Amino acid sequence: MKSISVVIPTIWLCNSYLAESLYFLERNKYVCEILIVNNDPRNTPPWVHQFTKVKLLDQEENLYFNGSANLAFPLCRGGLCCILNDDIIADPQIFRFAINNYTDASGLLSVSRDYVMTTSPNSPMPSTITLSDKRDSNPKLQELSFFNFVGVLMFLDKGKFTKIPSQLVHHLGDLFIFESLYQHGLQNSAIEGFHLATPGSASQTESVTEVIHEDWGSFQEVFKPFRSSNFNSRSVEYFASRGLRNSFFRLE
Repeated sequence: MKSISVVIPTIWLCNSYLAESLYFLERNKYVCEILIVNNDPRNTPPWVHQFTKVKLLDQEENLYFNGSANLAFPLCRGGLCCILNDDIIADPQIFRFAINNYTDASGLLSVSRDYVMTTSPNSPMPSTITLSDKRDSNPKLQELSFFNFVGVLMFLDKGKFTKIPSQLVHHLGDLFIFESLYQHGLQNSAIEGFHLATPGSASQTESVTEVIHEDWGSFQEVFKPFRSSNFNSRSVEYFASRGLRNSFFRLE
């Protein structure tokens, strides 16, 4: 049976959600290991050491999502890798679904935006039981030709991972992975039927807009190889969904 390595970058800002997630990942038979990219070792909580599947990868500085993926993916023992935000609780059955539905033709599998529950700061944390109760009777994959899902939980074959360019420090690593796989003829899909819960981007320090405006030249350089009419239309829709101006993303 193929197994899954789970990669979780963290700076320990959402420990209640992370602890809940680790509890069920530890007991999930499809998960062979949990690689925590520890981007703030000084604040490592003692309770994390109780999980036998967890391996801490301590860092001297914050690698953020993209650098954490570059570090951890080559170290994964599982044939299938899952990169998971530290402020996410997922329906545990999504891991079995990914194992059973990932094929040689698959690229990236992630969760449809319609199945992400954002909790308010004052509301109780949802349990995996609550998420399981909301599961569709017939979960499925929806093939995508443009980026239209959330990158907070993504499944990818270890051998298909392309290193995210160093110019992308904070954001858009998920889009880079999506486009790289698409260019290689692989099918990216959204998983529909399984719910996730999150209080929001607990570890996000800057908005996507601010980061892109700071160094637009680097983003142009990274995405220039993907230029085509298809890429432009997909990118415009994706970026527009984040509240950014369409004209801002012309690659000149």
